[in-house]
Amino acid sequence: MKKSTIILAAALFCSTLANAAGNADNRSLDQTRKLSQTIQLNESNFIKVKQLNDAKFQEMDKATSQYANDAALKQVKLAEIENRFNTQVEALLNPTQKVAFQNFLNQNNSNIAIAK
Repeated sequence: MKKSTIILAAALFCSTLANAAGNADNRSLDQTRKLSQTIQLNESNFIKVKQLNDAKFQEMDKATSQYANDAALKQVKLAEIENRFNTQVEALLNPTQKVAFQNFLNQNNSNIAIAK
């Protein structure tokens, strides 16, 4: 009886981890697709930006839980992660794409400000 309970608990834990990873993957894929449509990424850069988004969302999730009790520090850490991501993406882009990326960021930042 104890073995089956332990196995069930382990299975539920693994399922929860897989679901959390899937949610992060969906967020990064959705964000990468949205960005790709806006700035016309080629396949190679799409893959690189997707990997950067994966890392960004993992870091953001970690910072959100790590600094859950300190809203000000959490915002600082999340901004640092976002700025690092933006810098890494810009390094992949040609000049035309960089302009489109800046416009994308400006548009999204104004949408966030309106939503607040």
